[in-house]
Amino acid sequence: SLSYWNISNANCFTLVIKELLSQYGLYQERLLGNNNRLSHECSSLRTSKDFNEYEILVKRKNTNGYNTYYEANFLIRVNLETEILPPQVTKNLSKDTQGLHAYLSVSMLSNDVSNVATNLQIHPLLDNLLGNNVAKQCPRWGGSNGSTLLEYLIVVRRYLQEKINRIAENFIKRKDCINSFIHHFNGALLEYDCENYTCASLLLVTNGFYFILHVSLPSGFPQSMPVLVIQSVYHRMGILPYKETRTSYPYSPRWSGKEMVERIQYVL
Repeated sequence: SLSYWNISNANCFTLVIKELLSQYGLYQERLLGNNNRLSHECSSLRTSKDFNEYEILVKRKNTNGYNTYYEANFLIRVNLETEILPPQVTKNLSKDTQGLHAYLSVSMLSNDVSNVATNLQIHPLLDNLLGNNVAKQCPRWGGSNGSTLLEYLIVVRRYLQEKINRIAENFIKRKDCINSFIHHFNGALLEYDCENYTCASLLLVTNGFYFILHVSLPSGFPQSMPVLVIQSVYHRMGILPYKETRTSYPYSPRWSGKEMVERIQYVL
């Protein structure tokens, strides 16, 4: 701080700025005065272990110059467990980025408990990973989603964390499926996606007839079944190799990669 300035400490100015921001936040909270509702929301955030990284801006307003009320604007960091994501997903993060996270912007009025505006802001990489509509589909304030700030924050974090968990689980299942094709048809591999495990091509033979099997895993895998394209190495359709797509075959998203490949083999 300015009271303990140390010219030999290269981080001294940074510490002063952090202290200034902290004091400014406390000043904003004091502006709420005796408003029980908004003061309680601030106190809950400050003592929370999960959502204590926030900023607040308080605006004092009045109606017709008589009745004074307050508008409290919060910007709260929502930390997420992203360690379960594969390295391929997070490899573009810089070392200075402290994981993938989101921010929740909340605007509350002291004189109207039902008038709450929320806006979910997501890290660009996470937004691209989860889909561009993830913020628009965020649970709305109120009802079963909570009537206090902490309750709502828990719902929002659970909503985002479940999507992250699903991406991690789907990656594991894609990897298991592609590796099962490679191991089951040992020596037949031509190429495969070794980063995201979305596709593979294998040179197979049945009764002396050679063909190429292209396996593509859609974004909805394993709920959506793999797309199988059989390409002849002998025939053409015009100037292009002859291909046939198999879309009807026994399938269950609950099967392991090994069982899936064994069952698919019977329809080739």
